[in-house]
Amino acid sequence: MTIIILVILNIILIAVILLMVLRGGKKSPLFSDLEDMELIEFQHNLRELIDELNRVSETGIKNMDIKKTETQEVLKQAEMKIKELKYLIERNRISRPAGAAENTRGSVINPPAGAEENLFPPLARKNPPISNPVISDRKPAPKFSINEKEPEPAGGAESKAGEKYGHINNLLKGGMDIAEIAKVTGMSRGEIELIRNIKKG
Repeated sequence: MTIIILVILNIILIAVILLMVLRGGKKSPLFSDLEDMELIEFQHNLRELIDELNRVSETGIKNMDIKKTETQEVLKQAEMKIKELKYLIERNRISRPAGAAENTRGSVINPPAGAEENLFPPLARKNPPISNPVISDRKPAPKFSINEKEPEPAGGAESKAGEKYGHINNLLKGGMDIAEIAKVTGMSRGEIELIRNIKKG
């Protein structure tokens, strides 16, 4: 825009000079001197205006160059930050699966302390099931134990099965899980579920 204004002012200056030269032959010497003075003053003022516009345009161009340089520097810094961020994201993505696999291996090799103590629920540990007494002429049979085999009473398999089912029923009422009862009694899950369903019926 500034360059266009300078071109227009130069054209005006040339036009004024030509006009004054063409009109100079028709005037008297006095008017001719006055017109020459006015022309010189006009030329001087016009040149000052042109110089001022040149200075303004040069300053504007320098400021634009400075702004351009600053903008390029900001863009370079932004690109560096983006590259650093991408590197951190990629490193985090690579290290995360390795850490998860290491934690998984550690949990398999080193089981948590007290796992065996937490095998049975608190209710089953605090309140062990009490076997139903069997009415018989013989001495009372010992209670059902995990480590000892219960001797078969004289009444036959029926009495043994009844006591065993009663014991399992007590374990179920105590809140013990079917899988844990199966481990303790050595029975299958299907048999324990069948006893539970019979008792519910």
